Amino acid sequence: MNLTKEQQAVIDANSRKILVKAGAGTGKTEVLTRRIVRLIEEDPSLSITEMAIHYVYE
Repeated sequence: MNLTKEQQAVIDANSRKILVKAGAGTGKTEVLTRRIVRLIEEDPSLSITEMAIHYVYE
């Protein structure tokens, strides 16, 4: 998947809390998955069980 500048910015962001809101098929799951992988790769002491990830479908 080719990412937009905005998507890559979300993946690379260091803020602890983010909100991703976009329409169906825009890559939200891909972006959040890549962000989680990046965070764990940068700090192997992190665990997915320590993250609060909440999806809201409207």
